[in-house]
Amino acid sequence: MHNQISAKGYSSLVMVLNMKRFIHKDSQRYFETIRGTQEFARVLRNDWQVAGNRQKVFLPPNAYSPPFDSPESTPDIMSPEQVGFATGIFRSIMLEHHTFPTFMLDKEQVTFPESLCDNFQFKTLFLRAWERWDVLIRPSHTGFFIILTHVYRQQARPLYQLAQDVLNLQESLDVPSAQKWLLRNRTRGENQPAMPAEREQSATAFLKWVGADENGTGELHYLPVQWKLAMEVASLFIPTLGAKSLFLEKRRSY
Repeated sequence: MHNQISAKGYSSLVMVLNMKRFIHKDSQRYFETIRGTQEFARVLRNDWQVAGNRQKVFLPPNAYSPPFDSPESTPDIMSPEQVGFATGIFRSIMLEHHTFPTFMLDKEQVTFPESLCDNFQFKTLFLRAWERWDVLIRPSHTGFFIILTHVYRQQARPLYQLAQDVLNLQESLDVPSAQKWLLRNRTRGENQPAMPAEREQSATAFLKWVGADENGTGELHYLPVQWKLAMEVASLFIPTLGAKSLFLEKRRSY
């Protein structure tokens, strides 16, 4: 029965991250004074929009078509915010003061080290999601990133497979296993052949990528793929687009 229920269109997953964690610690105190202000909102709407036209990693709204649009879509299609206003879900103040530009990540502009790409967990868990899902990012004037990921379905797909696509994003990167494997490989006896250097390099690159200690000290980490994907994009967004326009280099003195 479950094979007979299909759907087509797009799947959407929304994640919210605190922008503060991506700001340099020396600037976080100043950042707290500007988040939520009209000045910060102006920077997001105007300065970051201009900055988006000067780089190629994050495409500004005027440079891409939403991934869920069909080939027959017209430029006159309303955004979700406009639909919300037109249908009376929220008032115009929401549309005018609480919506900001959404940027789409051009994944062709992002590369990962070769040694990391050789890692089994990176290839089978993270890279699979990275290649399958389109990633959009929207800052808000309260200082949060709203990460939206979409998959456009060209053909009808069984409902259970759509659910499985989302569940795959919940899979965890097994950091403790990588640490144990690396330690075991480095402490092999003389009569035991060592693993190829390439495999050790890939494990080392993986642990460095997730920010874990090679020796297995500290807290255990089982990082969901969707969380790591969001962190990867958000960490790239600030230095690429908005660090200078946030005026964080001109912090107030206290």
